[in-house]
Amino acid sequence: MRDDVAVETEATELLRTLIRNGCVNTGEAASGHEDRSVDALEDFFAGSGLSCERYTSQPGRMSLITRIEGTDRQAPALLLMGHTDVVPVNASGWQRDPFAGDLVDGIVWGRGAIDMLNLTSTMAVATRRLAASGWKPRGTLIYLAVADEEAGGFLGAGHLVEHHADAVKCDYVITESGGVPIPTKSGHTLKVTVGEKGGNWRRLVVHGTPGHGSRPFRTDNALVTAARVIQRLAEYRPKARILDAWRGYVEALELEPGLTDALVDPDRVWETARDLDNLALAREAHACTHTTFSPNIAHNLISAGTAGNINSQGEGTMQVYKTGKIVWRKPLNGGSVGLLSTAGGVLFLSNGQNVEAWDAATGKGLWYSQIGGLQSPPETFMLDGKQHMLFASGGSLYMFVLN
Repeated sequence: MRDDVAVETEATELLRTLIRNGCVNTGEAASGHEDRSVDALEDFFAGSGLSCERYTSQPGRMSLITRIEGTDRQAPALLLMGHTDVVPVNASGWQRDPFAGDLVDGIVWGRGAIDMLNLTSTMAVATRRLAASGWKPRGTLIYLAVADEEAGGFLGAGHLVEHHADAVKCDYVITESGGVPIPTKSGHTLKVTVGEKGGNWRRLVVHGTPGHGSRPFRTDNALVTAARVIQRLAEYRPKARILDAWRGYVEALELEPGLTDALVDPDRVWETARDLDNLALAREAHACTHTTFSPNIAHNLISAGTAGNINSQGEGTMQVYKTGKIVWRKPLNGGSVGLLSTAGGVLFLSNGQNVEAWDAATGKGLWYSQIGGLQSPPETFMLDGKQHMLFASGGSLYMFVLN
């Protein structure tokens, strides 16, 4: 078997294995099960002389690292990073089983075949072959199969950076979304990223008047008000800005002259993008020439310090986010948790049987007690420089102090 055919076969079979592992990440800590693919990758690297390191953030949420040590500690290190989790799938919309990894006419079918188990597999094949050949780089080559990329990265890359930074310390990283070939009249070209738009997230709180869902007449419904605000955000058209990077990119695409001129004209780019048949280019053109407003997340919350359920008439507040930044994430062992109160940077929460105190900034658990159902909303206050909470449960009055 020719070497290039052998490489293709190895990468294809490893890709099919990773697809079949079905590491579906729903965003819940109990999903993912990336340990399945860590097992498969460790088996793949066996016999190559490589040793594998496992890093677990939650049960089943595992990342794998292996490395070829460099001969010069001063030389730059390169990290090849691929994720092993995939997004959920509606199997009824697929022509083939999304987790069968079928190989048909030279094409592998399955969830994650493109995003990005193909690269995770080929990077693994390259690393193994280099190691088995006895190749010694000047700088260290690190291979990372990381968990939880599809839902924020907190249980994968975030966990590694926070708790095992030395294991992933490097000078350069190669991962997905780079080197995508773009066809032009002169042949294929490759993108080089020279900058990124930054997020500037905002929280909008819309207040309403408490009312009953069965009597909506003459009520001040926060949801209705929020809907009007969201619609106005969606319809808002900021002025276009044509940056040199965008102008150079469009010119390099070698589009039709009229289209090139329109896409770099601030007075015409919006209408041009609106009418483009190429939807991918249209969205890229709009995003690269405008400030984009994206009302993505809506939370329906009760006011802090109270307990109960909110109804559709706007009891409490409606929160709408333009863009969101997840500060931390924790698994809910009890299924659901209600906010009891907040004070002094501490969240007091309960699932009806247990009370927990979390650090609001980090999500770190500070205190836990099993006390049974609550009979009244708790009160929190400072006493002698310490956070206290007072509440009634099971016919008794409890006073807790957060040590």
